[in-house]
Amino acid sequence: MGIFIFAGAAQFMAIGLLTAHAGLLEIAVSTFILNSRHLFFGLSLLTRYRATGLKKFYLIFGLTALFMVLVIEQWKKIREPFPFIVAGVCALVALLFVKEQMLLVAIGLSIIVLALRYRSERDVA
Repeated sequence: MGIFIFAGAAQFMAIGLLTAHAGLLEIAVSTFILNSRHLFFGLSLLTRYRATGLKKFYLIFGLTALFMVLVIEQWKKIREPFPFIVAGVCALVALLFVKEQMLLVAIGLSIIVLALRYRSERDVA
């Protein structure tokens, strides 16, 4: 489902609608309405990214407010690149070896690696 629907909220909504036996038209319209908020986010960024050329469209398309807020807040709190590097490497490993369950495997691997690091730091201290 993640290939066709870019927003997590829409995926959860689609599952609810599918279990309620909603038609594809209802799901499509509901998804459009739910995700129309991104149009406003994107429009507000047009002038900010004016000088970026064709990258502007990717920057606007790639806007996922919750994800970006979480990443930025996490960076402000810890100021350490290690968790971000772990997440990227785990995502790449999961993508290469377990495409069908990439997100679940990447999250699981990230948790294991970060927990092991935390445990080793705690044992040293």
